[in-house]
Order: sequence, then C-alpha cells, then structure tokens
Amino acid sequence: MLENINHFDNERGLLASIMVSDDNSVYDNAITLGISEDCFLTPIHRKIFEAMKTLSTKGRPLNEVEVASALQNEEGIFERINDICASVETSLHWKTYAIFLRNEEQRRVVIRKCEEYVENPDNLEHGENLAKLETAIMQVNRRISDFPDTDQILNESLEDLKRRIRDRGDIGIRTGFSVLDSLHIQKGNLAVLGGRPATGKTALMLNIVANILKQDKPTPMLIFSLEMTREELVSRLISLISGVSASGLRNGVILATDKAKIENAYAFLRGKSKLFHIIDKAGMNYLQMLSYARKYKQRYDIGLICVDYLQLLKPVSKKSIREQEVAEVSRNLKAIAKDLECSVIALAQLNRETEKENRPPRASDIRESGSIEQDADYIIMLSRVVKDTRTIAGREEKITTYNIPDSASISKPIIKVHIVKNRHGSVGEDDFIFNKELTKFEIYN
Repeated sequence: MLENINHFDNERGLLASIMVSDDNSVYDNAITLGISEDCFLTPIHRKIFEAMKTLSTKGRPLNEVEVASALQNEEGIFERINDICASVETSLHWKTYAIFLRNEEQRRVVIRKCEEYVENPDNLEHGENLAKLETAIMQVNRRISDFPDTDQILNESLEDLKRRIRDRGDIGIRTGFSVLDSLHIQKGNLAVLGGRPATGKTALMLNIVANILKQDKPTPMLIFSLEMTREELVSRLISLISGVSASGLRNGVILATDKAKIENAYAFLRGKSKLFHIIDKAGMNYLQMLSYARKYKQRYDIGLICVDYLQLLKPVSKKSIREQEVAEVSRNLKAIAKDLECSVIALAQLNRETEKENRPPRASDIRESGSIEQDADYIIMLSRVVKDTRTIAGREEKITTYNIPDSASISKPIIKVHIVKNRHGSVGEDDFIFNKELTKFEIYN
C-alpha cells in the first residue's frame, strides 16, 4: 500500500513539475530520461501525460490551462489539475520523481518478462528462451542509458582524437597484416571475410588470432566456431605457432625435434588462456551467441569476436526466404559490435558461381548476401590465383588467373586478399602465400 502511495505522489510530482515550469524543458528532459505513459499507473495521470505528449508534438506549452483544455471532456479535470499543480512549489525536484517512476517501470518490465519465461517454459528450447529473457532485460537497461548529451559526445570524440595522435595511427585491431591493419578495424565495426572453400578463411582468422596473442598488449578475443570443433582449431593454432605440420599433429607422426616445438606452443597458449576463448556449439542462433558474448565481455573485456562462419548462424525466427534469414543474422552481428563495443570479424561463404568466372570476387558474390553489403563496415575477399608472364604482341605481360579450384595441385597457392568495401577509406589488395600444412599466411614476394 505504501508503495502505491509513493508511486502516486511521484506521478503527481512529475506532472506538476512539468506544468509549473516556465517552458517545456522539464517534459523534454523527462522524455530523454526514459519517461513514457507506461510509467504512470494512475489512469487519470496517464491521460494527463498522453495529453502533454500530444500538445508537445504541436509545439504548444504544457501549462495548467493548456493541459486542462486538452482534457476538457474529462469530468472534474480542471479541479484535478489545479490540485496536482498545488502539490509542488517548484519544478526543482522533477528528476527525483522521474528517476523513481522510470526505475519502477523498468522493474515491472523485468518482472513481467520473468513471469512470461516461467509461464511458458516449453515454447522454446531452454537456452534460447533464457537468451530471449536476457536480451529483453538488456534492452530495458539500454533504454535508460542511450541519452548522451552533445558535450559528452564532443568530449569522447576529443579523447579519441588525442589517443589517435598519441598512438600515431596505431589504432584498431592489429592483425599483423598491413593490408588489413590499414583498415583500422575498431570497436563497433563489422568486417566480413569471404571466400570459397579452401581459400583459407579459417586459417587467416587463426593467423590474426595468433598475431594478436604475440603482441605486448593483446586484445581479448572470443571465437564462435560453428563448423570446426575447438580441438581442431587449437590443433591448427599449435601447428601455426610451432611450425609443425597439421597433418603430422593429426596423425601423431612427428619428428623427435618437433616435440619441444609443440610443448613450447602449448605453453605459449596456456600463458594466453585468458585472452582467447572458443565456443564450438553447432546450430547456434543469434540470441544464444549474444548471451555468450555478453558474459565473456563482462568477465574478460572481449575486444574482438570472430564468427566462423556467418551463414551457419541461425536466425531466431524461421523465414520463408533464406536471404531474409541471413540478413537478420548480419544485422544482429553489427548490433553486437555496437552494443558490446568490440570488433566483429565474420567469415562468409561465396556463391559457387564465383568459380566459373576469371575475375576478382565482388561483395555481391557472398552467398545469400541479403543486407551484408550494407551492414558490414569492411568486406574482405579471398581468392586463389595463379600469376604468370605471357608474351602478347611481342611484349611480356603479367597475367593473373582468378578462382583457381582447390583440385589444382598447388602446395602453396597464392591467395589474393581483396578489400572490396571500406566504409571509412579506400579499397585495395595484397598477395599472400598460403602454407596449408602449417595453416600459415605469408606475404607473397
């Protein structure tokens, strides 16, 4: 009962503060703080606030006379509003009333979501249902914190500029590859890494992970592997770091001199075990991934999330058109980058038709691309190529043949890295040698 009285008094206090203020600033401030009609439990108070919202959209003042006139069909409204305005002497304490009402409404939403979860436990799988609950609660929290003022934005921008000047361009995720480092992939960015099978997408991702782990101040990373097991990824990392062939590690056929290299590689990764984490749950959807990402972000301050690969991440709701499902996934990956303030690198498969043409890959070659081209800040493409010199009309010319099939017996193929989209700068390309046995990318000379 006392709780209801407190709520009633705070509703009156906020409404009165809006009406007795000299202008509409109290109303505007309350709105940006998260106040809506849902914050009012008393029916007449809710109607008064809704009338204020209508008046505000028309540019009308929100004083006692205007609000009462807008509700003139309500019996006794003039006396009621006069009584409300008499409950405060000044609008000075409007924020106290508003914060109380906002927090109470937030509490009611959380309780309602929890009740829905308890009452409908069989509608979805337990993990998916729980992830939806976590997302709903996160959205409630976000709603009350998404109102930075211009001073705050300018201060943050200035601090970011000072950091860039101090670090002399050494910003964003440092991958160890100049063509990728030139992109300066930063928190909030989504980079899509596309290629046909056997072009080394997963291998390049692991090279980036290994290079980051070797830095003085490594960025904590979270890897979602929807195709390979974590044991397979770790084995590839061991091969890359130790220089021992992946096939030897798989088969257990290694030289005596390799044992020390392997032990050193394992020791290195153990020393970095808090800096990289692998989730290898197949069939995962966006909400489940978000739940994992949020927990790891809170515990380890994750700065880079890798997803292998995008088309295997399931949408929350089944759609009739596959492209719509992939579009939902890509939008949500971009949302994760922004909401968790980290970088996301998502691997993606290209259409089979890409191999039929002798040309560099394009962003539209991404399988079931949907809105990926719009959502991604960067799109990076890999293609297997052969470089050759031919005599044409008496002159030697360098020729590049694109999309060489994996069936071609090339032990160390050339992989051309194409930057086909850069939202923040220019595009470009570079050539690498891909040593499949060591899962290693090296600059082509």
